[in-house]
Amino acid sequence: MADQPGWDHQPGKVLEHGERRYRIEAGLHHGLFGAVYHCRDEWGGALIARVLKPFSRSYSRIREAWLEEGEKLPAVQHPNLVFLHDSFELDGVYHLISERVSYRLEDYITLPTWRGEAWFLTVAASVLAALDRIHREGFWHRNLHPHNLGCRGALELATPETAPAGTIVLCDFGVGHLLGNVDVFGNQLAQWLTPPEFLKPSAYGGLDHRVDLYQCGLLLLSVLLGRSPRFNYAEVEAGKAQKLALELKSSYGPVLARALSPKVDERFPSARAFWRALGGGAFGMEEPGGR
Repeated sequence: MADQPGWDHQPGKVLEHGERRYRIEAGLHHGLFGAVYHCRDEWGGALIARVLKPFSRSYSRIREAWLEEGEKLPAVQHPNLVFLHDSFELDGVYHLISERVSYRLEDYITLPTWRGEAWFLTVAASVLAALDRIHREGFWHRNLHPHNLGCRGALELATPETAPAGTIVLCDFGVGHLLGNVDVFGNQLAQWLTPPEFLKPSAYGGLDHRVDLYQCGLLLLSVLLGRSPRFNYAEVEAGKAQKLALELKSSYGPVLARALSPKVDERFPSARAFWRALGGGAFGMEEPGGR
């Protein structure tokens, strides 16, 4: 198995996995970790093909682990997760085939008509329900931000008090899991998304599923602000995101501040506890930290 596989697909190329076939349409992104393409299955279904390239390791070293873990990913399904249709190795590289969504949350939150407070619980419920599902299966996402939230249908911004027309779904599940902590946090993420515990574990704690709760706090902060705040590494360690949450003129500010604590053990223990502290759902408000 070559350590530098050829992962650059041309339009028209057909990927085969057993009886399944996918035709590459167009390239969307090429980077350190591989490439993303529009593709279609033989039924005409619009899909996304992600071709993963391990940046900091040789493929031969991680191949067996990816094959083993990749078999588990399609079984983890939830209404608020983009549907993962297939995962397989082909021509010396690893592929993930997933549902294609036409809209991204980041396309909306910066619009003048966006009202974050009105949409906050809808977005929070979608993200935290998806995280609850993947965490219970032993996976993390590791790369939560507004571009990685898709919408099955356009959001009706003319009446923001109503529920969105389409389901909000978490995209790119599985990518961060296969790439691992070092690749995702060290090479892929923008500084503002990097969790403090990656920068200094001795001061803030070890890496676990609460990375996702920290990044969810950042995402929901973006929803309320109408923009994604940017921090450098020094500001991440100084807890600038947490301080910004506490300055919000919103009842959700203190809850977000707990999720954004630089210290891992001061955050919520689970996505479900985070949701309950926000007061969402049919059962009403619980004290922050409830399990």
